[in-house]
Formats: sequence, structure tokens, C-alpha cells
Amino acid sequence: MQRIVLRHGIIAGLILAGALLLSTQFMDAMTDHVLGQVIGYLTMLVALSFIFVGIKRYRDLALEGKITFKRALLVGLYISLIASIFYVATWMIITELILTDWMDQYAVSYLEGLVSNEASEAEIEEGRVLMQRYKEMYENPWKKMGVTFLEIFPVGLLVSLVAALILKRK
Repeated sequence: MQRIVLRHGIIAGLILAGALLLSTQFMDAMTDHVLGQVIGYLTMLVALSFIFVGIKRYRDLALEGKITFKRALLVGLYISLIASIFYVATWMIITELILTDWMDQYAVSYLEGLVSNEASEAEIEEGRVLMQRYKEMYENPWKKMGVTFLEIFPVGLLVSLVAALILKRK
């Protein structure tokens, strides 16, 4: 199981890391952050499709075509964890070396979105307070890692659950 999990986790992680690095090239030109998020989550799904491939490969090679839901889910979660570590590590490097002011840019974009959507002064002030809290939180590397992990791992969990349901065989 270890080889299959490592191989598929690393492949998914490399796709995620490559997509993150590639996206840094277009971040300044991307004014529609919703589109950026959609592209980001679609990329996550493509990369995390290796969870499905890994579970199927493990089932077919190691278990002679049989796998329980629990075992399939466990394989998927291991692959998700490895891919998530790649994703988090890449984001930490990017925000330390390339996009050092990313949170400031995000805060400005968020507040501009509130203004363009004609939010009230109270909502805008609430947004400022929220963004200030996020900036402070983002200064702590452990919190930044946690937030970044929570971007990717739930997607991996969902893909693992679906793949385990589809691929289980007794």
C-alpha cells in the first residue's frame, strides 16, 4: 500500500504545486477572484483524481479486486494527506518568496468588492476589521499552514469518500 499511496500522493501533490506556481504568474492580471477560485478548485479536483486512481490500483493489484469502504477511504485519505502537504509547502514558499504581500492584496480586493457591490459603511467597516484579523492570523506561519491545509484537505476528503463508495467491493 505504501508505494501506491506515496506514488499517487506525490503525483497529485506535484500537480497541485505546479498549478500554484503557475497561478502566481497570472495573479496580477486576474481581477475576477471568483473565477480564480473556480479554476483553483477545478485544478484541485483534477489533481485529486489520483485518489481514485490510487484506490483502484491498490484494490486491483494488492487486494485481488476486493476492498472495503473503510480500507478504500483510508488509502484515499493518505493520498490526500500527502498531496495536501505538497500544497501547503508550496503556498508557504510562494508567500515567503514571491507573493510576499498576498494578504494585503487580497484585503484590498475584498474591500473593493464590497464597495463595488454597494455595501453599507457598516459592512465595509466590518470587512476592514475582518481583513485586519486575517492579516494578523496570516503572520503566524502555523495558522497560515492550517488555513491553507483547510483549503485543500476537505476536497481530498470528499474525493476519497466518493471514490471509496464507488470502488468498494466485497
